[in-house]
Amino acid sequence: MRAASVTAFGGSDNIKIYNDVPTPLITESNQVLIDVRAAGVNPVDTVILEGIFDLNKPLPYVPGIDGAGVIGSSVFHLQVSDRVWFYSHDGAVSEVAVATYVFTLPMGLSFSEGACLGLPYSVAYRAIFTKGRIKPGNRVHGASGGVGLTSCQLSSFAGAFLIVGTAGSHEGLDVLAGAVNLSADMNLLSKGGRVGIIGGKGEASIQLGALNNKEISVYGVVMHGATRGDHFACAEVIERMFIETKYRPVIKKMYPLEETALAHKDLRDPSLPNAGNRVIVIIE
Repeated sequence: MRAASVTAFGGSDNIKIYNDVPTPLITESNQVLIDVRAAGVNPVDTVILEGIFDLNKPLPYVPGIDGAGVIGSSVFHLQVSDRVWFYSHDGAVSEVAVATYVFTLPMGLSFSEGACLGLPYSVAYRAIFTKGRIKPGNRVHGASGGVGLTSCQLSSFAGAFLIVGTAGSHEGLDVLAGAVNLSADMNLLSKGGRVGIIGGKGEASIQLGALNNKEISVYGVVMHGATRGDHFACAEVIERMFIETKYRPVIKKMYPLEETALAHKDLRDPSLPNAGNRVIVIIE
């Protein structure tokens, strides 16, 4: 099959396209084959590529964790040819992928839009609902990028007051998803406020006075912390949101399979705006 393949850890120039990558096989009863139409490109993909996230990942490997396509083999709640979005631990930037978590693609969404649902919406859901315990009327600010935009959509759908613009220009926030300057951001939170750390690296200093006086909660957000129940709860909320609102996934740019390396390079380029998601189109 045609697929992207990472031949060595490092930069995006290590991503090559091959026509003879072995088609993956189902090895567990809860897995399903997906005929992939589009795959997402997420910040974690670039971290894995750099070799600093999953040190035991064997080379070569097919990049990508999430995508959208059609069912290639029946699974308990879906049938062959059903339109779906999915997670794959064995790579998504390929013509065929093996997935464990598979969900019906909401009606009206394209495959490219479906490729934006996996990590961006699931991480945002975990940050806002599971860990952030959002309530109607809360004041919420989301960060930039794919997760930030989805945080805004999900927060609004949950009945929160959405704070747009730069977080530093607002005070009295209840939930801040994606802190940039942790110490300064804590001053913006109301009593009992929550701040989520998404994809942070390195060290951070905090003001213990603000933490204690306001009884602020600081929490990290990682996708592998989600349970099976979390995944299905997220999928249910996502489907209801797209049915009941006019929200849609925001695509920054679509790339053909041959430009997978460029998509990763663009995502890592700090001079390029991050608003929206980058998608690899496998089949038009």
